[in-house]
Amino acid sequence: MNRNQCSPSIGMGVHDAPEYASATENTVVNIVRQDDTNFILYVSRENDLDKTFVNELKQRWHSSRR
Repeated sequence: MNRNQCSPSIGMGVHDAPEYASATENTVVNIVRQDDTNFILYVSRENDLDKTFVNELKQRWHSSRR
């Protein structure tokens, strides 16, 4: 697994680019909270909507930081 992962979410850090999936796999998004706990989201890449999801998640995270 490629460790180049994203950490977007409200109140959490955005660290790197997400690990976008190949045609047969899920995209992996690593969420890291402010208290350093974390969890992983597996996002289907159907119709390339994984990129849309990650971009929206990052946008919302940035908006929440204002």
